[in-house]
Amino acid sequence: MKIFTATDTDSFSAAESGSRQRWSSIHSELSQTAVPQEEHAFTLAELVVVLGMFALLGLLLLPAMAGAADRSQRARCQDNLRRIALGVTMYAGNNGGRVFAARSAAGTYVQIALNPPEAAAATGVGLTFETNGVWTCPNRPRLPFYDAAVSQWTIGYQYFGGIRQWMNPVGTFPSSSPTNMNIAQPHWALAADAVLKVDGAWGGGSSAWYSNLPPHPAESSLLPQGGNEAFVDGSVQWIQVEKMFFLSSWNSSARLAYWYQDPKDFSGSLKSALPILRFAP
Repeated sequence: MKIFTATDTDSFSAAESGSRQRWSSIHSELSQTAVPQEEHAFTLAELVVVLGMFALLGLLLLPAMAGAADRSQRARCQDNLRRIALGVTMYAGNNGGRVFAARSAAGTYVQIALNPPEAAAATGVGLTFETNGVWTCPNRPRLPFYDAAVSQWTIGYQYFGGIRQWMNPVGTFPSSSPTNMNIAQPHWALAADAVLKVDGAWGGGSSAWYSNLPPHPAESSLLPQGGNEAFVDGSVQWIQVEKMFFLSSWNSSARLAYWYQDPKDFSGSLKSALPILRFAP
């Protein structure tokens, strides 16, 4: 075994010190001779390409963003209809099953309005008539409102409570709408989005009654996609427009009002007329 002496230790120290000095010298030379970094600026062509990519990305994301916004509005609309169904049920529970009725005038029922006494009854169970409130779809702002010219509250939905007869192009029929919740069928429609074709056109009508119709149009046209509906049993569903029928309106030639209801308890004559009353663009 070799024994290291002080002389050996001094030799190692000197060698180590020399090695550090050589590496320090090499590093200094490399630092001084390193190629300087050139600054790079975007050319006009590169900027155009980048901006084009951002524009393309925006176009790709736009349908998804629009779809998400529409789903959000549908959910808020369904929540409003659910609250209406709950309020009507509460009112009926305190009034022997009877519901407050849609507007009646000149022997017809106007399902997009309530007379002032019925509006007061609705307010008594929390269904107040503030603008952009529970009585309209969020896609139909500035409703409901009071129309002093005809003394009615115009609402943003169709409301079928208290309607005793249905009037459509085929004829007049006993309604299957709830007048008394104790005898109403669970599948009967209580309220629905205002899927109305006015003066022969989707989006027609100059009156504020018909603003922002239909409430849920297709992406590239005014044709309706469908609508939300609340039923007597309290459920709320989205219904595709192809399933809807023109069952009743106060003006069967110029105010075509569509909604869906299971026809299992319709009269025989009304059932036979359904192919004529089915939704048509």
